[in-house]
Order: sequence, then structure tokens, then C-alpha cells
Amino acid sequence: MTFPKARLAVSACLFVAWLVFLSVIWLRSSPIILSKPQFLCADLYVLVNVRDEHGKADPEVIIEEVLWASDPADEKLAKKSVRLADLSACRKENGYHGADKYLVPLVKSTAAPLLIAPVPRVDYRQFTHGTVEVFGFFSHRVKRRLPIAEALTVQKKFEEAGYMTSLTQEEIRIYQWQPRLRAEVEEIVKAKR
Repeated sequence: MTFPKARLAVSACLFVAWLVFLSVIWLRSSPIILSKPQFLCADLYVLVNVRDEHGKADPEVIIEEVLWASDPADEKLAKKSVRLADLSACRKENGYHGADKYLVPLVKSTAAPLLIAPVPRVDYRQFTHGTVEVFGFFSHRVKRRLPIAEALTVQKKFEEAGYMTSLTQEEIRIYQWQPRLRAEVEEIVKAKR
């Protein structure tokens, strides 16, 4: 009779140990997964300090560190203040979780000096932003990236006014900084070479 009780006690201890082991793995794991295609199309990767302004990200940020830049001249952006207009439109689904340090992949653009790199288009993805391009407006093109609902409204208003427009739906994403992400960024940089 003691042998079955001993087996039950050992089994219960092993089961509890297994649950503790799974809990430790779950607590140590990070939900942050970098979008490698987004980083592969970016021109520079930066760590920025983002301030919260009434529940939204303040577009005026200080670049803490330039982790990688396709143009060596961009390395000088470290410790400088820049404006990332797209940042104020970032919500929780874009990776914004309040004031903190973020890893942001950026692209250079003629519309704005620096824009958050879009995640390359995949048909099953929920788009969060749209870039509206208006043709014939004062004989030149106007491009503007907005949250998707606003972009659709702006496009509709311009079309009702008689302008030709196009809408490019896209998703942008930023990443709350964790030191372990540095190794992932270094892997992506190796892949770009």
C-alpha cells in the first residue's frame, strides 16, 4: 500500500516541477518579435526615447543610439532631437505602450526627412495606416501617411473635390526596447551585408 502512495507523491512532485519549469520559461520569454522584412527595407535603425503626451506618443524624440545606418552620415543623429510625424499615430497594435525607449526602423523620404519603415504588404494583415497621394493639387503631388480611417476619409474628400488620388495601405510598427533585441538587430544587419 505504501508503494502506490509513493508513486503518487513522486508523480505529483514531478508534475509540480514541470509546471514551475513552464512558468519560468513563460515569464522569461518576450512577446516582442521583430519584423525582419520591415528592418530589411529600412535605411536606419535607432533607439529613441519616446515621451507620452495625453495618451499618444510625442513625435519629438531624442535618438539615443543609431544601431545601424545605410549612410554613414546618419550615425551623427545619435543624441539629437528629431521629429517622427508617424509616431503620434502609433497605438498599442503598432507597438506603442507608453513613454519608454523604443527600437524604430526608419526610411528616408522626400515627404518627411524620416518616416517609420512600413511592414511590407501581406494580404492577410490588418492595415493600420494609409498613404494618400493626390495628383493635380497645385500641379504637384501631395503625399501624407495617416491612420487608415483618416486616410480613407481624406481620400474620399479629395475625390469628391475632383482630384485623382491613390491610397497605399500599410502597417507601421515600433518595438519596446529590451537588451536582448540587440542580438536580433545584429543578425539582421549581417543579413543586409
